[in-house]
Amino acid sequence: MSGICRFYLNQRRRLRDRALLDLAIDSKLRGCDLVRMKIGDLVSGGQIRTRAIVMQQKTARPVQFELLPDPRTSLLAWLERRGTVDNYVFPSRVE
Repeated sequence: MSGICRFYLNQRRRLRDRALLDLAIDSKLRGCDLVRMKIGDLVSGGQIRTRAIVMQQKTARPVQFELLPDPRTSLLAWLERRGTVDNYVFPSRVE
């Protein structure tokens, strides 16, 4: 099922949505935790990390997860022009 979603998002050039889907699948985090992530949580020295740690909002526990090559590629494509390490990975589209 996720392959179909990825294909659709690639065809429509929806970089943000593809990166969000990939990160959600790899991390298994809740949506509220995904949207609170900062670029600095995923990027180090201009490269997407292979592992990241995020504090869960609901449980207040740290969660470590691995970022595989395909999700790192989609995140890098999305984050190329997104700002500094203090910016959110997925800022609101309403701003």
